[in-house]
Amino acid sequence: MLPAIDFPEPIYRVAIVPATKADEDKLGNALSRLVEEDPTLKHTRDIATHQEILEGMGDIHLDTVIEKLKAKFGVT
Repeated sequence: MLPAIDFPEPIYRVAIVPATKADEDKLGNALSRLVEEDPTLKHTRDIATHQEILEGMGDIHLDTVIEKLKAKFGVT
């Protein structure tokens, strides 16, 4: 049995606001799948601002995730 991998905590955050109500529904499912695939990625919902907060290892990492949201899941 191998020891568990300790992944670093995310250090960069960006707020995501979907363009439409339909995209808001898609966003939750898409983010859940992406977080499942990438253990260095986290997302939370800020109650005060009603925004999805995406956390990752840097701006390039988050840019890549946002492009996946657009291309793979159709979220705008």
